Amino acid sequence: MDTTSHNFTWQTFTFGGQGGSSTLFDVAIINENDIWAVGEMYVYDSTGAPVLYNAVHWDGSKWELKRIKYFGQCSAVVYPSLRAIIAFSKNDIIVTNGGSIGFFDGTKIVLDCGVNPLLNGAIKKIWGTSSKDFYVVGNKGTIAHYKNGFWQKINSGTTTNINDIWGTRNDNTNNLILSAVSNVASSGDRKILKINNNIVSDFLWDTGRRVQSTWFKNKNIVYTSGGGVFRLKDGNHWEEIKEIPLYYTEEIRGNDINDIMVVGDFGLLAHYNGISWKIFNKPTADIYYSCAVDKNLVVAVGTRGSKGFIAFAHK
Repeated sequence: MDTTSHNFTWQTFTFGGQGGSSTLFDVAIINENDIWAVGEMYVYDSTGAPVLYNAVHWDGSKWELKRIKYFGQCSAVVYPSLRAIIAFSKNDIIVTNGGSIGFFDGTKIVLDCGVNPLLNGAIKKIWGTSSKDFYVVGNKGTIAHYKNGFWQKINSGTTTNINDIWGTRNDNTNNLILSAVSNVASSGDRKILKINNNIVSDFLWDTGRRVQSTWFKNKNIVYTSGGGVFRLKDGNHWEEIKEIPLYYTEEIRGNDINDIMVVGDFGLLAHYNGISWKIFNKPTADIYYSCAVDKNLVVAVGTRGSKGFIAFAHK
């Protein structure tokens, strides 16, 4: 394939950090004028008391802190921190506080409590093809599938945290859904799970490294991040990407196999253009937990000191 450009123009933004440590955990791009990031950001109100904001929204010209009300039968906290997000359109968004699902139209949320009894631990990531067909994964081996109003618990075969899920459904013969399994700071399984018709099996992972995130455009070339960045070639060989420093890499996402972004600890931002990897910054104390890419736009979110942090770039 042709190469893509490394010529990103970066801007950074911080939020919160007043009366409480603030972090952004996940981000979703709807279009260049409609981006949501979720987390927990503390800002003093007029009395000097810290107030929790659980989202920040980009409208094409500015970021605005938001308090998304998330209260109902399965959420006793009115404005909890939000842990993951996926967006299908401006009024078709799914968010989670880690314990339930919220269907968000950009203004208000309708809670779905059906997943609660199916969870072994908190939800960490959401992936799906629509708000009527999606998966959640999380701590202690949690996997559940939502389809057309009904939830199904999926036996993952592990009690280790499931950190990420990604999939593709081009047609009936090329479907692939993979989940990354490892505990960051403790022992446990280190593997990739394949989900097929809600049956879980092990996918090839023989590196011995922790795996935090996975991304692919099709099943022929799969990328992972975590304890190193790896590429699966020809379906049978994991190749480590040595151009990227061996920092812990929190997430990998892309537009195509010639346009991939990796983010992680020490402020790591790295881009693959089809031939070479480029590291955009020197090591810092920043941590990026998630990123999203869409056409010529990249958004990475995490924490800088006690503040929520966003790196935002066009090319």
